[in-house]
Amino acid sequence: MDYYSLPFEKFGKHIAVPFHLVENTDALNQRITRIAVDAIRQANDAGREVFMIVPVGPIDLSYWADLCNQQNVTCAALKLITTVAGGRRVAGRFGNVL
Repeated sequence: MDYYSLPFEKFGKHIAVPFHLVENTDALNQRITRIAVDAIRQANDAGREVFMIVPVGPIDLSYWADLCNQQNVTCAALKLITTVAGGRRVAGRFGNVL
């Protein structure tokens, strides 16, 4: 099946994870930032590490840094795996956000 050819209304019926259409890249970054920072905070509260796989673009991690700083959420326990063009993966620690 060619998922790229499906209209939005039908796309969600063919995947096993929730799918949300956002208006633009800013809205995408705001949405994923809230979800990510909440997950990081929950992991911190539970004393455990949190692993996330995030595409390099169009995700802008400065949104994450800003919200973590505003809410004083440390990312020391975050393990971030990013995907880049060509399917290569880069893994690393995000560390404290300053």
